[in-house]
Amino acid sequence: MPLPSLTARLLHIPSLLEVNGRPDDFMEIWKPPRMLGTVVLKTIGPCLRAASAVIAVAEGLSDFVTERYGIEQRRLHVVPNGVDVERFRPLDRLQCRRKLGLKKDAKIVTFVGSLSLPRGMETLLEACKLLVAAQRVDVHTLLVGGGALQDDVERAIDKKGLVSRVVMVGRVPTGSVPQYVCAADVCVAPYASCLSNASGLSPLKIYEYMACGRPVVASDFPWISDLLHDGPCGVVAEPDSAVALGEAILGLLENPEEAEEMGRRGRELVENRFTWDIAVDRIVGIMGQLRLDR
Repeated sequence: MPLPSLTARLLHIPSLLEVNGRPDDFMEIWKPPRMLGTVVLKTIGPCLRAASAVIAVAEGLSDFVTERYGIEQRRLHVVPNGVDVERFRPLDRLQCRRKLGLKKDAKIVTFVGSLSLPRGMETLLEACKLLVAAQRVDVHTLLVGGGALQDDVERAIDKKGLVSRVVMVGRVPTGSVPQYVCAADVCVAPYASCLSNASGLSPLKIYEYMACGRPVVASDFPWISDLLHDGPCGVVAEPDSAVALGEAILGLLENPEEAEEMGRRGRELVENRFTWDIAVDRIVGIMGQLRLDR
């Protein structure tokens, strides 16, 4: 809502606004009531224009804010999201599996996040079906989280004959998420091509996977591709392609030493570039400059 930014402007107090995503993706994922959606769309522009400075979590979002709302580049800053590297850290895979009651010898693929259309659930389940049919590895998949498609995903699992191979864990406390990530051999983020801010992603789940020292398979969008190739610490696959996703997952499952090395490099990358402490230091620096410019 615009009230805080407008009030700060009237009182000559610097204000800082952060943009985490595009409004069209908000509408697609959360599907708010029409009236609420209309209010959100109409207040975004005034909020941004009233703020002293705007932070976008990715370059693509910064470009979007400039093009859609006419915000000057001098007021825009890019500060990626981060991860708590103390909470999300490498844990022993077998110990995590014992604690969670998971199979010790299986190959486990973990997804953490919202079960929604842009998160590529249909593609992931079809890839799981192809992996099971190939019979090259004993693969099991964990879906950690809830969302708008939870019931649809459950029905799809049954329809595809994956009840014994895909576990819907549901929502879990944040403190338990690292155990599910660290129980995995590979973690996935199969974003769908309908996600309009593909170039503006700064996905928490990928940082968390990397912080836990696990290799990542994600959709081949520009920013994600750049991130995972830096190391490399993961593999990208064509969005919406179950075949490409399955092949990428299988490639890591069948090459565990390479996968482990990717996980190690991912941990190093987030420690050096994507911790919340690094993000906070940059934001505090921006706030300090706003005070100096008053």
